[in-house]
Amino acid sequence: MPAPPRPVARETRELESLLQVERIPRKDWEEVSVDIAKKWKPDDSPHHSVICLTGGGKSYLCTRGLLPMRGWRRVLILDVKGDDDTLDGIGRRVRQLPRKDPWKKPWGEREANHLWYRLIVYDDIAKAREQVRNALAHVYKQGDWTVFVDETRHLTDPRPPALNVRAYVEQLWLKGRSRRVEVVGATQAPRWMPSSFYDQPSFVWIGRINDERAHQRLREIGGLKRDHLPVIQRLQKREFLVVGDSGGYTAITRVPDLSKKYPTKEG
Repeated sequence: MPAPPRPVARETRELESLLQVERIPRKDWEEVSVDIAKKWKPDDSPHHSVICLTGGGKSYLCTRGLLPMRGWRRVLILDVKGDDDTLDGIGRRVRQLPRKDPWKKPWGEREANHLWYRLIVYDDIAKAREQVRNALAHVYKQGDWTVFVDETRHLTDPRPPALNVRAYVEQLWLKGRSRRVEVVGATQAPRWMPSSFYDQPSFVWIGRINDERAHQRLREIGGLKRDHLPVIQRLQKREFLVVGDSGGYTAITRVPDLSKKYPTKEG
């Protein structure tokens, strides 16, 4: 009778895990952006979540890296904080979305990004809640929008000064695909995000995160392995681990200086 197989030594398992993580390819932003643009489809793979510490480049990634892939779509930028220099010059500043659909203008009269709206949110919490709630309801009803939320916690957290409009954001995460509505949601506080922030996106971008409690929430991301966490701790500013296709696509990339500015359009 053959002897039972010897258990794999702990050191061997750790080495195998390390080698697996080290196989995550490092790719130039140009290559990653082409990959993502091909995979990003509003009726199939619509949502992105971006997780990064303050100053790590999450707003820059979204406004200079991801949103330009959506230049001809309607884009709603929710400027809840109102103090992010990265948003300067991005989109037309408005207090509410236009009810007359400018998308119906003839192609010859359109310009790239002319359908980008930066919603300047009121300081008063009650007015801001109604303002954002109306905007999100309009987006869902109309369909064919891309929504960028610079700090998702400001919308989903029930505690002031957050706006507690989680139900409207959840509607976009859970049902937006059928309306061709995409959500690009960012946060620096992963511990406070609802589960949909992790399990609904087709793409998750993770910058450097050192908080052990935050790491526990990151495990909710499909395709992210425990062994990826040390890699996340070693990322530098504007470096991101992107996970897509439930782990079928992984890469580490650094967003370069994409200095293109979009004209500010006052409204």
